[in-house]
Amino acid sequence: MSQEENVERLRRLYGEWAKGNLWALRDIADPEIEWEWAEGLASIDGGPRIYHGLDEIAAATLEWLAAWDAYWMTAEEFIPRGDRVVVLMCLHARAPETDYALEQRVGAVWALREGKAVSVRFYDDADEALEAVGLRG
Repeated sequence: MSQEENVERLRRLYGEWAKGNLWALRDIADPEIEWEWAEGLASIDGGPRIYHGLDEIAAATLEWLAAWDAYWMTAEEFIPRGDRVVVLMCLHARAPETDYALEQRVGAVWALREGKAVSVRFYDDADEALEAVGLRG
């Protein structure tokens, strides 16, 4: 698949996520996808940083969501870079029964092969994601 097709697949995924369909990942992910949380995001719930396969990712996502009254992300930019796509986004979350709200600009680097996402790594900072693919630094 072309870079443009990979970007479009990810745009659709993030569009579905924005509507609350977190399970849309199943539509584009390789069944053995590797999912790596950023260090800061993983430390919020104390779980591991790396998950393999859709079942592990689903369980980790449910655990992550249980900690928040509300959680959503807004994808801002999709940048193709070889066989990878950088997605710059803003995470928003609100903790239950407190005034604590998380709003953080982060990045993710997705690797796709033959139209399927085989890995994704989330970064605590958008610049870190850009550096990971040689676009900054």
